[in-house]
Amino acid sequence: MLSLLTACSSKKEHTVTNAFYYWKTNFNPDSAEKALLRETNAGAIYLRLFDVDWNPIRQKALPVGIVQVKEKPAQTIVPVVYITQACLDHLKEQDVPELAGQIGTLISGLCHQFRITPAEVQIDCDWTKTNAPVYFALLRQLKSSAFIQDKMLSCTIRLHQVKFASSSGVPPVDKGLLMVYNMGNLTRYGGHNSILETGEAKSYLRHLSTYTLPLDVALPVYHWAVLFEQKAFKGITYNLTAADFKRTDLEPAQGNLYQVMRDTFTAGYRFKKGQEIRFEQPDKSQLKEVGAFINEHIRDSSFQVIYFHLDSKNIQPFTAADLNEISCTFR
Repeated sequence: MLSLLTACSSKKEHTVTNAFYYWKTNFNPDSAEKALLRETNAGAIYLRLFDVDWNPIRQKALPVGIVQVKEKPAQTIVPVVYITQACLDHLKEQDVPELAGQIGTLISGLCHQFRITPAEVQIDCDWTKTNAPVYFALLRQLKSSAFIQDKMLSCTIRLHQVKFASSSGVPPVDKGLLMVYNMGNLTRYGGHNSILETGEAKSYLRHLSTYTLPLDVALPVYHWAVLFEQKAFKGITYNLTAADFKRTDLEPAQGNLYQVMRDTFTAGYRFKKGQEIRFEQPDKSQLKEVGAFINEHIRDSSFQVIYFHLDSKNIQPFTAADLNEISCTFR
């Protein structure tokens, strides 16, 4: 699989390879998604296998949302398991070995079922200072489990966990995945963009060069709309696109916040007059700016740029050419 080394420049500081997350519960890429994989020379797909959440009725951690795989792609598959904060908050340290064994067994079984032979397994979790001890214990147990012990174990790293590494702790894994998105306050009223704010990202990443784990980088290529009523957060809608905000019944209020001028039904949602909708989507210039900044501060000479996530509807208007151009800023 070709990297972007020769595609971007004959003189490069970093060797960068494209990859994608796949976060839907049915792995069945459509023709547009397959073309995107091909045209970006994507080397890997980070496939969410299942979540681990706390079941309050059974009082234990259980897997939910197990993926179904329709066909095996040409790209390398990296299994990803998402662990909720609720799971960590309820998990007792004496129960960690049992849970690690159950997670490892389920990963192994699904990989066998889907005919996947991964070299890496990734854990996704937004841990806190409070639950870091039990989370790190779980990671150590997973690393020593039969299925994972001879593989690379990676985990996701949020921006605040880089900036405040001394208090957050550095997880006991082989590699980290730096998540450069979801950095703002989603539920706060206003015309900001909670997915990506370049100034905010830079403030968190000024000391990236001191972070001790090797890192890949994840960038957002998705959009959503955040609904408010009387300035109170009401929820997220996923089907609206930028084109929907050109409608006459949506009027710009401030920034990327729009006011609903009359009761309306669009993209499968019913909106009431007076409600407000904030449309959030990073643009190419923002991603290139953040990429150039990370390029100046990251220690690694070779890494992946992983786009979240592979969805032909949600990724619009980004094209393969756009993503290749963005990846070329990591030079």
